[in-house]
Formats: sequence, structure tokens, C-alpha cells
Amino acid sequence: MRLAPWASHAIAQDPDSECTLILLGRAWHGENTPPATTLLQRFLQEGISALTQLGGSFAICIWQPRFETLTVVTDRLATKKIYAWHTGSTTLLATELLSLLQHPWAPREIDTAAVEQFLITSHLVDTRSLIRGVNVLPPATVTRIDRTGLSFQCYWAPRIVPGKDDGLDRWADRLAEVLSRAVRVRCDSSPFLLPLSGGLDARSIAAFIPPALAANAAAYSFGHRHCYDVRFGRRIARALGARFSRLPIPETFFSDYLTPVQTLCDGEVSIEALPMYRLLGIGEPGQTMLTGYLGDVLSGGHLLGLGKTFDTQDPYEIVWRRKYQGKGFSEVALAKVMHSERYQAVRGCTRAVMLAALADADAETLDEKALLAELHHRQSRYIAYFGRMLSARFRVENPFLDTNVLDTFLSMPLAHRQEQRAYRRMLVRHAPRLAAVPENKTGKPVTYADTHGLDASNPGPKPISLLPAGLQWRLQRIRRLSNTLLIQASAGWLGPHDRSCYVHHDESIRHIAPEWFRAKLLDDPLAVDWFDPTALRTLFDEHIARKQDHSTRIDNIVAFLAWRKMMGV
Repeated sequence: MRLAPWASHAIAQDPDSECTLILLGRAWHGENTPPATTLLQRFLQEGISALTQLGGSFAICIWQPRFETLTVVTDRLATKKIYAWHTGSTTLLATELLSLLQHPWAPREIDTAAVEQFLITSHLVDTRSLIRGVNVLPPATVTRIDRTGLSFQCYWAPRIVPGKDDGLDRWADRLAEVLSRAVRVRCDSSPFLLPLSGGLDARSIAAFIPPALAANAAAYSFGHRHCYDVRFGRRIARALGARFSRLPIPETFFSDYLTPVQTLCDGEVSIEALPMYRLLGIGEPGQTMLTGYLGDVLSGGHLLGLGKTFDTQDPYEIVWRRKYQGKGFSEVALAKVMHSERYQAVRGCTRAVMLAALADADAETLDEKALLAELHHRQSRYIAYFGRMLSARFRVENPFLDTNVLDTFLSMPLAHRQEQRAYRRMLVRHAPRLAAVPENKTGKPVTYADTHGLDASNPGPKPISLLPAGLQWRLQRIRRLSNTLLIQASAGWLGPHDRSCYVHHDESIRHIAPEWFRAKLLDDPLAVDWFDPTALRTLFDEHIARKQDHSTRIDNIVAFLAWRKMMGV
């Protein structure tokens, strides 16, 4: 296990019982952050229940030599990953997959079902790793390991049971109460780091930082100058009185960052993770960093509106496309690219995992069931590798992992979760200066969406042009060329330009490093084992010719191949 050098009091031993406790990460008990010595004494006095009421991002390992038993407790979302492999009377545990694979008995076969998950969703979904038989320990679980094997006891599962609906303002105040308490106790008098974006999560954390501490914070946004995160993040920092810096990301970020990020994240690397690596160049080792990942999904930002706007479509197919497939491969497209003999044996495994999770989710509506499934299938994996990356340098605190915050957000009535109504109202009532700053979803102040709601207007079908097809094509080409020239001349400030992303990776592949990507995709000898070279060439050529944006698909294949080389499997 790797312990950060600034993680003081992470190991405790009791001479009487000979028990040893190792605390990975930060565990919270109310407003306190108990060290390993306190947790060990509570365990010896109260049993395992003393460790199942904790918030934060942690994994706790307890070795009891008299009983020859190792007990591992994971937090509610298993954001501190512990890899486990078991066979016969042997169990291997490690915090890093590469370390586990150094053992001579460890398996070295790639899990094809996990590869399907990664290429479709850009991350892993359940407790699998990319090595067959090696799993991460499940969330909110007490795992006991002894000579008889492994046993699992789940102590918490997310469920949505709406509380009393006493009005939008009351619920906004409830969210503010639990979140403000969680933020305040995570702040100390020392200067801390605050990554800012143009969304609601970062400003919701910033809203409840005591003013004197906020003025002493160092705020950062990464991306190009005209992206919303930088533009709006700067305004949020100004409202707080915090120092602000923009972190530019090199256009060659994928080739620059891929190896170090994969080393930190065990190969679970998608394009979303790579720009965040830029944050490791700030601050001092061990400095506190406040993050807000998880707030968007808990507050309703990822609800699909099932049963309202998609009545004529299969709602499960909508969940699949929007929450799982995204910009990754569809099953049909993946079957064309991956060798048939490999893929046909596992095709549909990811979809089956989704359907099982939706069936088991404890909520009334399919929209809310999809939210619960997302907590474990996407958010816990994302938070795990975001946290793993940032924790390599900083003491990372995420107030949304507080137990009261989680429970309160999950008990919010659906009417106030839709369009993040209570979340926005919370900012309007408790942080009006931050609510006056535009948000990246709408490009307008939070107060506007709070008053008018999100713009749900449907532009409808485009009018049919009466011009000849050849003339239409020429006009579209002229329009595209003029837009490109306007964007280039204004450095992205003018024209129909995507300002919501940190980098324009589709263009990076086409113009910045096409030969690098071509070599990684088409000339890597490891690719032939898994993929059809002709299909890969078609994929790349279609992207270069702008016939389709395959950037995420290309990224995922290149990342998978680089992971194979790094792991030696």
C-alpha cells in the first residue's frame, strides 16, 4: 500500500490485542477527522460498526493476528481502490494494480468484458479491473479475509426515499445547511487550493468557505482562455477575493500526459481525466485541495427527463446511450473494430450490468434509478481516479462525501431535483454574488435559470431547402470555411465555437499530432491482437476527413494499448 508522506497517524498498533490498523485516505466522523489510533480504539471497543458510520474518502485495513483475519472497510463509494485477487488459500491485496501483478502467482490475462466496458463508456463500470479475476473491493462493504476465503457484508446502499416536500426554499436551505457545515470543517487556517469551473459544483463549495479563508485561497481553472471554465472561474474567484490563475493545457496534452496519468490511475484513463493532470503543477505537496465532484449528479444535473420528453422511445435505450455509451463505441461499432472471436463472447456484458443495476436500484422512477446506478458505475470510478491523481500531491477533501450531505441530497424530492432547482435556489439564497456569475450549461447567470428554468425548447426539424443538392453542399462548405477563419482569427472568442471543453481534442488529432495518433493506432504491434487493422484505419481516416468525430474512440483504443505496454500483459 502506498501512503502519502504527509498522511500523519495513518498506522496504529495496539500492543494488547496485537491489532494493526492502516488508514488510507481521510475518514470523517461528524466534524472530526479521527486518526488511525482513534479508529483502532473505537474498533476494539465497539466492533466493526464503529467504522461503518464514517464519511470521506478512505479504506481501512485491520489485521488481527490472533484470529488470522484481515478486515477491510471501504467508504460509501469505494473511492480509495483496493485491488483483490483470491484463489485457493491465497489472497493478494494492493492499492495499485501494477504492484499486485508483480507477485509471481498473480493472473496476467486481460478481462475482455472489462475492455468492452472501457471502450464503450471510457471507464470501468462495476468492480472489475482490466485483469481477469482481479477486482476492486466493493463500495460500503466490510470485507473479511481469512483462511476460509473472502466474505462481504454491505453496510450501506444508496436509496432515494423522498422526504417531506415542504417547498423549494426549505429544501434549498437544507442543502445549504449540510453542505456549509461539511465545507467549514474541511477548511483550516492554512492556505488551500480551489479548482474552479463554470459549473455549479465548484461554486457551491466556494459559497460556504468562510470569507477570511476564501481570501487566502489560491483558485485555478485549466483550459484555453475562452473556455467557460476559465472565464466564469475567474469571476467566481474575483467574487471570493481569492487569487486566480489560469493553467494552460498544451495542445499535445494527450501524448504528454498519457503515461504519467496511466501510471497513477492503473490504466483507467479517459480523455476527461487527462486535462486534470495539469493541476499537479500547482501548490505545495500536502496542501489541502477542496473539490466538488459528485454534486452535479446528486443535485439532478444528469437526470434524463424520462417519461416526459422521450415517451416514444425505449427509456432503457436512452439510459444506455446517454449514461453509458456517450461518445464511446456502440456495440455494433465495437463489433466491427474488435476481433470477432474476442468480442462475441462478451458482447452485451456492459448492457447487462446496467440493466441489473437499474433493476436493483432503490428508487421509484427510472430516472432516479439511473442516478443511483451512476453513483457506482461512473461517479465512484471517476472520483477514484481523479482522487488518486490529485492525492499523489495534495490532501484532497470532497465535502459531498460527507454522510449527511449524501443522505440529504438523496432524500430530495424529484420535483426539486429536476433541472437542479433546489441546487440553484441554494446558491441564489445563500451566495447571491456567485449566483450572478454565468454557468457553463446555460451561459447565463444562475439567477436566470432559477427564475426561468432551463431552456427546453426544441428547435424542431430543419426546413427543407429548395436549392439543388450541389449548391447546398457548396454553401455549407463556404459557411464552414468562414466559421473556421473567424474562430482562428479571434482565437476562439467568436464564431460557432465549443467553449464548454478544456481542449479541442478532435482538432488536436487532425492538426496537432495526426502522425503520433496514426502510429499509436495503426502501427502498434499490440493492436493486431485485439483489433482489425482495416477497421482501425477506416476509423482514423473518417475522423481526419471530418466525416465523424471519433476522437473519444481513438483515445480509448490508444489508452488501452498504452496500458498493455505499461503493464506488460
